[in-house]
Amino acid sequence: MQFPELIIIVYGSFVALGGIMGYMKARSLPSLIFGFLLGGALVTSATFLPQQDGTSRNVSLLLILSMVALFTYRFIKTRKFMPAGLLVFLSIIVLLSLLVMTPI
Repeated sequence: MQFPELIIIVYGSFVALGGIMGYMKARSLPSLIFGFLLGGALVTSATFLPQQDGTSRNVSLLLILSMVALFTYRFIKTRKFMPAGLLVFLSIIVLLSLLVMTPI
């Protein structure tokens, strides 16, 4: 397993765990659903990265970009670092690592 796959799997797991935490803390069913959907989609796309056909890389990029957009909006709206600011920061780090370390 290469570093880009590992980092996306860890990030996807973090997103899924964040959905669980959002549900436990605020009883937010959308957090639980979208956390599992996005986290599962990220982990799934990471498992196909070694095939290097570009599709899984593009799916991963699209999912991460959507996370950046969503949580940037939420951070601007709430001005709270947790969880929105943290997820923007982590999403940008994962996005940059994916862009730098995977072939086009």
